[in-house]
Amino acid sequence: MPYPASAPLPSTIVTSNCGALIRTTNYFDSAHAAAGLFFMSWHAGTARLLIPASRLCALRDMQNATYVAVTRGRLAGVADCLEVMFDDGSAAPYAIYLQPHQYDRTIPGDNSGGIDVHLYPQRGRPIACNGFYRVVQRLPCLEVTAVML
Repeated sequence: MPYPASAPLPSTIVTSNCGALIRTTNYFDSAHAAAGLFFMSWHAGTARLLIPASRLCALRDMQNATYVAVTRGRLAGVADCLEVMFDDGSAAPYAIYLQPHQYDRTIPGDNSGGIDVHLYPQRGRPIACNGFYRVVQRLPCLEVTAVML
């Protein structure tokens, strides 16, 4: 199922929600999506990762994860970046890094703990994953911390 575009400013990513689910978004028609950039939207305790068409091949690696670790920290001198690690139990889990312009808000303080993560390809149903959120000083982190679930 495609997610219809909303009409506001073309440089602003907008989502309308039904609880934790995204009802509509303009992301898939945005410059972010055209550039192949992932985007994370937070709502109702859920991290929703929007996946551009050019990066759909990554969905295979994401779906193999037992859980998803979303870690906030400083990356290459940039504060408040996010590491999104898809832990599949391997020695080299798939991970992506998001800069502040690739998400719509941060979780205040150190509200570490369990979260839901939804993966949103442009077409098809969202994929739900178990996850957790944490804050560290420096990224990359890539640490497996299953006790957080």
